[in-house]
Amino acid sequence: MTIATADKSGEPWISPIVFGYDKNYIFYWFSDKDSKHSKLINQNSKVAIVIFDSKAPEGTGDGVYMVGEASEVSQDQLEHAIKTLSDRFGKEPQPKEKFLGDLFDIPGNSVEILELLYGKSWMIPCRKTKGCSYVAK
Repeated sequence: MTIATADKSGEPWISPIVFGYDKNYIFYWFSDKDSKHSKLINQNSKVAIVIFDSKAPEGTGDGVYMVGEASEVSQDQLEHAIKTLSDRFGKEPQPKEKFLGDLFDIPGNSVEILELLYGKSWMIPCRKTKGCSYVAK
């Protein structure tokens, strides 16, 4: 998944992130609190996201585009977010610090887990014979 953020003046930034999502299509990811995109989200919560298979041959892949707002997961949603991310990596859910430390060797106190609450999404199916079309959801 690739996330686009911007500062208050509109200067854009793009970052690839590892993510998971739940049955309600709430997307979760974790980032270092000092990463550029995390700092930008704290300034401006509006984001755009694209998910696509970068290995698909040209003209054969599909893409999902979303816009919405990102924020740090609330304490009452943290357990659910960690379970969602744990399932994505085939791991047992654990406390945040242990989950991130065991999986990525990251100190849990320097990382935040974020979520995307999106307002719009589009799917762009691309086929060599038909071209691309926009399907708004």
